[in-house]
Amino acid sequence: MSESKAQEQSDQRQVEAAIGSDMEAVPQGDDRPVLDEQIRLRAYELYRQRGSGSGDDMNDWLRAEAEVRG
Repeated sequence: MSESKAQEQSDQRQVEAAIGSDMEAVPQGDDRPVLDEQIRLRAYELYRQRGSGSGDDMNDWLRAEAEVRG
């Protein structure tokens, strides 16, 4: 397995562990740091999916935030 494929799979496992494969529970209230981490991990996943190119970080974050918050 290539190093980039292994990293991608590791990233995917981190994302799934943080947000759950079906994103069943979105934290509220005092769980703001957890929510921010879920958004950060999803934004990173989006960045990786589009080829890790720079210049679209704000769109990745906003899309991730919309997805996580529902």
